[in-house]
Amino acid sequence: MSKDKRLLEANKHMKQGIKLTTKGTFRWKLDYEGACSHFIQAARGFRNLFLFEQAVEAFQKAAEAYYKSDTPFAAGQALEDAGGILEKDLKQPTEAAKLFEQASNYFREAGKIEPAAKVVSRAAKLLEEIDFQKSAQLYLKSMEFFESEDKEHFGTDTFRRALLVMLKNECYEDALKVLDINMRMFEKLNQRNSLFKSYLSYIVILLYKNDYIAADEKQQKFLAAPGYVHSNEARTANQLLDAFENSDQGALDKVLKDQTFLYLEQPVARLSKKLRIPADGVVKREDQNIQLDAQEIGVDSLQQFERKGLFDSSSDDEKKDNDNQEQNEEIDALKSELFAKPKSTSQENNSNNNNNNNQQINSNQNNNIQEDLFEVDQKGDEFEDENDLL
Repeated sequence: MSKDKRLLEANKHMKQGIKLTTKGTFRWKLDYEGACSHFIQAARGFRNLFLFEQAVEAFQKAAEAYYKSDTPFAAGQALEDAGGILEKDLKQPTEAAKLFEQASNYFREAGKIEPAAKVVSRAAKLLEEIDFQKSAQLYLKSMEFFESEDKEHFGTDTFRRALLVMLKNECYEDALKVLDINMRMFEKLNQRNSLFKSYLSYIVILLYKNDYIAADEKQQKFLAAPGYVHSNEARTANQLLDAFENSDQGALDKVLKDQTFLYLEQPVARLSKKLRIPADGVVKREDQNIQLDAQEIGVDSLQQFERKGLFDSSSDDEKKDNDNQEQNEEIDALKSELFAKPKSTSQENNSNNNNNNNQQINSNQNNNIQEDLFEVDQKGDEFEDENDLL
């Protein structure tokens, strides 16, 4: 068939498909099912004639007709074909990614998770250099599709590509999410060696972020996994954490020469070679708590924090001695005040009462003094008990 005849045939199918999906004077019921085959034949005819824009339009109309006739899987296939033309022939990656993402939604609606995951991964790859945030989102979506069907092992290539792209763009949180999904897969498949390598990769990324606290917490959690505590990965991770805890760059350099890192995924292995002890030191949990308290009261340094009396760096023995001294001073002050009372009270009574009443008053005063002394002694005993407890 000549080129002109093939073009005429393609246009004929396109017009017939449009006619069946458009209401007219004598057509009240639309025939989407009948229009599907016409749009598909038109799209293939245009593609064979290298009329790519017309082919994309025909495939999109076919996808719409398939979807409205309750066949979402076929609709997804038509959109994937249209996206392929935009990607390879028309060099429009952004528009192609949109069609691939829509196709994945149709596949998922049809219950076909594996093709949905693959086509959304294809969209993610197209957007790596154009819109990284969208690309990362689509990679995670693809891996979640695989995980939801317990088919993570089919997404191995997607996992490696996603990890590479996220670390390259310094998107470490998304990289950790990818590792989380991958670790769950290895746990299901009981692939211990791969799981332990993911554990070490997780620690490396957290330490590269200078998040020693999170790395230490994760390592303690990982150590509960059967067999991990005796693995090379666990030993290497512990050595990394020790080097960071002690701010020992020499020890860190020595650990990084371990061959265990060579068996990690390449982007993580490369990242491990860049690990350095922070110039301002490693933030540990106790340092973090002090910094948070200091921020709450509006001070900038530990020295200001101490001057405000909110953090005392003195030893426990010094604190105990200070407390004892304060208690003894309080007892002495009470005794001095108590012995000063009789003289003042006695003089007042001598000036206001006769000699006969003085004897009775002095007797009462002596009784009061004895009671007060008894109270002071009791208070002293209480302080001594408190000191013993301290």
